[in-house]
Amino acid sequence: MLRGSGSLPGGRGGTGDSGFDASLLRAVTTGTQLAVVDARRNGSAEHASFEEIRCFVGSTEGVEFLGSEAEGCCKVAIIGYGTAAEAPSPADGIPASAVLRVGTRVELRTESTCQPCEVACASEG
Repeated sequence: MLRGSGSLPGGRGGTGDSGFDASLLRAVTTGTQLAVVDARRNGSAEHASFEEIRCFVGSTEGVEFLGSEAEGCCKVAIIGYGTAAEAPSPADGIPASAVLRVGTRVELRTESTCQPCEVACASEG
C-alpha cells in the first residue's frame, strides 16, 4: 500500500512489464518522489534486471533506493520479482528497504525536490 500526504507532482504516470529502458526510467524518476520498478534477477523484454536497476540508481543523480536517508531524491523500489525467494538482496546491490512485499507501507512527503537525471547508466552505452 502506498500512502502519502500529497499527490505526486506533475501528474506523473508509470509503466510496468517493460524491459530496461534508461530514457523511460529517467522520465519516470524525474520530478517525482517514488518510482516502483518491475524487475527480475535476469532481465527480459518484460522485466528490467536487478543489475540494470542497480546501475541506473548508482549512476543517476537525484535517484536513490527507497530507504536512503538522502533528501530531495526520487526513491526507487522493486516489485514484480517473482516469489519471495527470488527477491533481490543486498548481494544484488539492492537494499532490503527497496524491496516491496505484500503489506509494505511507503509514506511520501508533501514536497519533492527531485533533480533531473543527468548521468547515463553505464550499460546504456
